[in-house]
Amino acid sequence: MTKRLGPESPHLTVAVYPGQPEDVCFASLCSVVEDAGCRPQGLIDVAPWDRAFEMRSDLADVLDTLEVPGDPSRQVAAARTSEGRPVRAWFVHQINGVVVVEYLPAPLGDRHPIGVSLAARSLGIPEEHWDKGESGAASRLARWTKDLLRNITSKCEAPYGAIGVEIRFATPSQLREGSLHMTSEVFVSRQLLTSHPSLERTLNEDYGQGEALDWPHGTFFSTWAPYNARRVTVSGIQNRLRRSELALGNAMLAHP
Repeated sequence: MTKRLGPESPHLTVAVYPGQPEDVCFASLCSVVEDAGCRPQGLIDVAPWDRAFEMRSDLADVLDTLEVPGDPSRQVAAARTSEGRPVRAWFVHQINGVVVVEYLPAPLGDRHPIGVSLAARSLGIPEEHWDKGESGAASRLARWTKDLLRNITSKCEAPYGAIGVEIRFATPSQLREGSLHMTSEVFVSRQLLTSHPSLERTLNEDYGQGEALDWPHGTFFSTWAPYNARRVTVSGIQNRLRRSELALGNAMLAHP
């Protein structure tokens, strides 16, 4: 059995809801993390293409780990072989440690979000407990993961993305039902905002105490100090986002 060392807990995750087929988005994320300085470990978990699942643990009886060192890892991650559907790929970054690209849970009928997970380190500690070194480390990791989200959302044509510590990423149906919630750090695509002006107004109102950062392909909304230039953390923001969750879920339902 191949030994796989995962990121230390708690986990910081950068996730997107794909605007492309899941496997294409998975391959795109693998490419983006390599471009961000992550080296493939040559380990990829695969499952049968025809096996539907909600959580990756549902695949325990059919999951296989391939050892594919070097360039073949990119080929398998891009689903260019018949070995199976890649659902988790393992990388390592010189500073940020183990990084995994993975399918995240989704109800049957929704596409699976695809995420990049790594150790949260200082970002997993409450801000009030940071010393000077931890504050600097948190800022550097926030900058790295925010850049990662910007590149991923562009490459995956993602309508929606998020960053958070130990998050459960909400799919469109979960947003509409209110069964899972939005995070303090959210990206929404320009196409979605342009097509649904009321969505942009609602997001600007709900995230108004933080920062809205315009990217060429969408807007990044932030209410956590390490992720915004205003250095503002809005406490309890997740409890005040129901209007935005419903508006985003409805807009994504109408998204082609």
